Amino acid sequence: MYAPRSHSRHIEEYGGRGGTFPHHPQQMADDPSSSTICFVRGQFTGKVIRSELCEIQKADLGRKYARVDRRPLDPPPVVKLKFFEVLGSSERELTFEEIQILGLLCTVDLFPVITSESPLESSGGKTSHKKSSSASSITSVSSSTHYSPISYDTHGYTPGSSVQNLPLTSSSAYSSRYSPHSPPVPSDIVHWCGSVPITESSKMTDSLVGAKFVQPQFIDYDGSRALIFVFSASKQVSFVFS
Repeated sequence: MYAPRSHSRHIEEYGGRGGTFPHHPQQMADDPSSSTICFVRGQFTGKVIRSELCEIQKADLGRKYARVDRRPLDPPPVVKLKFFEVLGSSERELTFEEIQILGLLCTVDLFPVITSESPLESSGGKTSHKKSSSASSITSVSSSTHYSPISYDTHGYTPGSSVQNLPLTSSSAYSSRYSPHSPPVPSDIVHWCGSVPITESSKMTDSLVGAKFVQPQFIDYDGSRALIFVFSASKQVSFVFS
């Protein structure tokens, strides 16, 4: 899973409506999964909170449509949000009774990830793929999953252009980010999925169907209440949300 760049920072929640904005950014955390936020207002006032977002459902195929169709894929991608209160060297997961969902929003951008498990669709051929996602809400961090062995240079890629036109390279091209023999690294890399660079210019947010800002809802999942966000994508390719 893609883990967005996260800061250990203070958050001031305004108006009691759940909106947040960063206040006094601190040093970037080495491990995004351990990044925390200290709230000075709102429902988490006085608490140090870590959040975690994970995918629980991915889109596979377009229902009753051809693969070239651009209508929403089915089932819709779904991510689950967890909040943890950091208590010194330990932490505890907040229960759904402790979380007020009014005002919580999840906003995403969509980035393609080319891997050996998700080859690009060729004419007349089928595409097998694996999609991993993560999203950043107003307070989110998530764990990461590494992708290999194929990477690609997305520098210069513009939203709306065909994914099939992405220039592929072997993963060894980026296996060592500081190797003197490596090709020039794109200047707009926002994250690495293993050896695969994720660049700002490869963004495919226009492939999302519906809203990019989604409100959460509680559902029964695996015998307990879960806080989820539901999205929809229209192109069959491996993606990460950020």
